[in-house]
Amino acid sequence: MYNATAPLFREVVFRNSKEQTIALAVDHTLIVRQLAEEYEKKYGTNFRYEYSPELFTQTEPEFAVEICDKVMPAWGRAGEEKMQRIIFNLPSTVEIAPPNHYADQVRSTSSGTQGD
Repeated sequence: MYNATAPLFREVVFRNSKEQTIALAVDHTLIVRQLAEEYEKKYGTNFRYEYSPELFTQTEPEFAVEICDKVMPAWGRAGEEKMQRIIFNLPSTVEIAPPNHYADQVRSTSSGTQGD
């Protein structure tokens, strides 16, 4: 699941506040979790969940951390077996800076989150 988190998309395209953007990510994560649990019970399928704050490179680093920190408990299974963990994809969809800038963003953002 992904949603555009950059200010331009939040404010101009979708006309959403940060809070509305977080609510969208959390609500949809809860829906996916419910469906995953239903299919696991019915068919024995194992699911992983991947969330992307799309346009990560254009999103404020502290907001990217905040939204990921809200999505993780909504998935609620990050501590369970490996197949059910959450993956955070930090996409650089459109190159707007050199690679070292992207690496610095990932490094600074990941220092504030929980990880393995």
